[in-house]
Amino acid sequence: MVEATNRTSQHIFRNQGFAERVWGSYRDHRYDGKAHFAAFEEHRGPLLMDQMLEPVSDS
Repeated sequence: MVEATNRTSQHIFRNQGFAERVWGSYRDHRYDGKAHFAAFEEHRGPLLMDQMLEPVSDS
């Protein structure tokens, strides 16, 4: 599982087979009533992504 916080990292993880699970919006996120991350809106928001790994064989 990874947290991809911008478009570049999201693109890289997608290319490596990670799937999007949960997305948050920088524009909508508020802390103490203020949109502290609104300047990062071009990146949409962080994505939680995961990928199933193949078991390692004991050979």
